[in-house]
Amino acid sequence: MPLWILVPFLMFLVLPLTYSIKKLNGKNKKLTWREEMIDLMDQFCPQYRHEVKHSQAQSWLRELGYENISNSTENNYGFTVIGDKA
Repeated sequence: MPLWILVPFLMFLVLPLTYSIKKLNGKNKKLTWREEMIDLMDQFCPQYRHEVKHSQAQSWLRELGYENISNSTENNYGFTVIGDKA
């Protein structure tokens, strides 16, 4: 699906629905609308799919000089690793 169709579809139809469902289920973590959109785009239109382990993603951040590395979110579709730039 072309992005000019996908982005409005996700933003105006899917995002409000998924946000509401997460809020009702008590699973609404404090993600920005941009993070929610990226999460939806990854679910609906991944161009490539390659899974890595937490430790691998954390090692990439360490190699780039990040500190205080941790997992911020984890769900059925993947995880997010964050850190502080030294």
